[in-house]
Amino acid sequence: MFIKLLFFFISFIFLSTAHSYQDFELKKSYDLFDKGIDFYNRGRYYSALDVFRKLKNFPPEKSPQLTASTLMFMKSYIKVKRYEEAKSIAREFIQKYENSKYLPFIYFSLADMFVEQGYYASAIDSYLKSRKRFKNNIKMTNKIDERIMKISSGFINYEEIDRLLSSELDPVGRSILSLSLAKTLIYENKVDEAAVILLKINSSILPFELVSQFEDLKKQTYNENNIKKKTIGIIISSSDVESLAFLSGVRAAIKEINQTKNLSIDLEIVDIDNDIISLIESVDILSKNVNLMAVIGPLNNYDNIIFAVSSKNLSIPILLPRSYEHGISKISDNIFQMKADYILQGRYAARYAFNELNAKTVGILSPNDNLGIQLTDGFLIEADILGMDIISIEQYSGVPEDISVQLSNLRREGLELYSKNFNSIDENILFDSSDSTFDLYSDNYSLDDELISEDIDSSKIIITDIDVMFLPIHKGDINYITSQFSSYGINSTIIGNNNWYSPEDFNQEMIGSNLNGMIILTDHFIDEKNSVFSNFLIESINNYQNRGEIELIFEGYDLTSFLSKHLEFSNNRASLLQSITNTLPIKGISKTYAFSQNSRTNSSINFINFKNNEFSKVGYFIADSLHLTIP
Repeated sequence: MFIKLLFFFISFIFLSTAHSYQDFELKKSYDLFDKGIDFYNRGRYYSALDVFRKLKNFPPEKSPQLTASTLMFMKSYIKVKRYEEAKSIAREFIQKYENSKYLPFIYFSLADMFVEQGYYASAIDSYLKSRKRFKNNIKMTNKIDERIMKISSGFINYEEIDRLLSSELDPVGRSILSLSLAKTLIYENKVDEAAVILLKINSSILPFELVSQFEDLKKQTYNENNIKKKTIGIIISSSDVESLAFLSGVRAAIKEINQTKNLSIDLEIVDIDNDIISLIESVDILSKNVNLMAVIGPLNNYDNIIFAVSSKNLSIPILLPRSYEHGISKISDNIFQMKADYILQGRYAARYAFNELNAKTVGILSPNDNLGIQLTDGFLIEADILGMDIISIEQYSGVPEDISVQLSNLRREGLELYSKNFNSIDENILFDSSDSTFDLYSDNYSLDDELISEDIDSSKIIITDIDVMFLPIHKGDINYITSQFSSYGINSTIIGNNNWYSPEDFNQEMIGSNLNGMIILTDHFIDEKNSVFSNFLIESINNYQNRGEIELIFEGYDLTSFLSKHLEFSNNRASLLQSITNTLPIKGISKTYAFSQNSRTNSSINFINFKNNEFSKVGYFIADSLHLTIP
C-alpha cells in the first residue's frame, strides 16, 4: 500500500512539473510575440525579425500564434527590403496553412510588396487572391478594389491585364479586371476599345464601390472628341524670376498634354504682389471659374494662401510647390505640400545614416532657426528610435562666417570619444585648448608608434569616432561651412540637406575636394544625360542660366504632369481631391510625388552621393520606404 501511494505521489509531482514547464513555454511564446509586435509597431524591424525568427523555430504545440508570427516575420522582411526572404516565407505559408485566417493577409502583403517593386501585374494577381479569401471583410475588399483601380491608371499596360483576365475564373474578379482593362485602354487613348469592354461588364456583380467608376468610364467613351476643358489656376508674382521659370515649366507641360493626351487644359494665371489682400482677391477670381479644377502656388508666402483659402472654405485642391514647413498640409484637407517637410527629411536622413552608413555616433551642426530646428528635431526623433548616439548638437545664428566655437566643441566631444575608445593611451593625450585652427594639408594626422610612446597633442589627431555629421544649411552657406569644417580634422561622412545640392559650388576645387563621399538629401535630381529631356524643355532651359531657375522649370513641368494624370479621370474638384489624396507614386523628369498613408505631404526624397567630382543617385525614399536601386 505504501509503495502504491509513493508511486502516485511521484507521478503527481512529475505531471505537475511537466504542466508547469509547458505553461512556462507558452507564456514565453506569448511574451515573445508581444515583444515582436511592439518592435514592429515602433519601426524597429530588424529587432522584430530577430524575435519572429525565434518564434518560427518554436514547436507548434508551444507556439499557438505560429501562423500570426509567420505573417509578421514576412512583413518584417518586407519592411527591410529583403524581398526574396519574404517571398520564401509566403510560399511556405501558402503550402502549409491553406485554411489559415491569415492567408488573405499573406497575399495582401505580397501584393503591396510587388507594387513597391514595380511588379504591377503580379500585384494585381495577389490582390485578387487575397480578395477571394477575405470574403465578407468589406473593409479589406474595398481597399483591394481601390488599389487595383489605382494601378490601372498608367502603371500597367493592356496586355498585362488581358493576360490576368484570361486566367481569372471568379466572376467578381473578372468584372474588376475588365473595369481595370477599360480604364487602362482609356489611359492609353484607346477609347473605342474601352467602350467594347465596358459593354461586356455586368454591373450587377461589380463591387458597389466600383459602380460609380464604371459609370464615369462609360461617360468618357461616349464621344472621344467632346473633351471638356479643365482649368488649372496658378498664382505667381511676375516680378519674381523664379516664379517665371516655374511658369515656363508649367506651360511646357500643358502644351505637351494638350497635344498628346485625351485632355484639354487651360491655364489661368493670377499675378499677385504677395500680400494677403491680393491673395484673397486672386482666390475670388479663380473660384468663379466653373472649370477650375486645382490651384498651383504660390511659390512662397504659404501662410497667406492658407488664410485666403480657409476664409473661403473652398474644396479646390491647392498644390504648394515649395513648402517645407511641417504641418501645413494638416490645416486643410485640400492643401498638398509637394515637398517633403523638414521633420520628414530629418527622419529620413537618420534612417539612411543608420541603415546604409551603419552610423552609431552622430554630430549635428545646424542654423538656429526654423530650418535647422525642424531638420534637427526630425533627425533626433528617428535617431532615438534607432538607438544612435548623438555626440553633440551645435547651432549657429545668421551667416556662418565664424563657427569656430561650434566646431571646437564638436572636435572636443570627438576627442573625448576617441579617448574612451582608446583608453590604453588616453592618459597621454594633451587636450589642446586652442583647437580653433588646424592644418588641412598636414601629414601629422596619424597615430604611429612614436606618437603613442610620447604625450599626444590633440591637434595631431583626426577625429574618426563620429561616424556621421548631419549638416543642414541655407543656400549660400556652403563656402563658409566647408572652408571652416575641413580645418578641424573631423573625418566623418557628411549628410546635408537640399541646399548642398549645388554643382556650381562643388566645382570649386577647394570645396569639392573636401566633400568627397558626401550624402545629400534632395527632392529632385536632374540627370542631364537622360534622353527624356524633350526639345521644348531644352529650348526653355536655354533662356535661363541659373541652375536654380532650371530646376524650377523642371519642377513646374513635373508638377503639372502629375496633376494631369489625375485630371484625366476626375470630372469635378471633389473627385480630383480624392484622386490626389489616394495617389500612387508618380515619377517625373526630376522628382517623384508620393504621399504616405493619411498624409498630404510628399514623402519622396532622393539620396545623392558626391564622389569623384560627380553626383549620383544612390537611393530614395518613397512613402516611408527606402529603395537602393535607381527607379
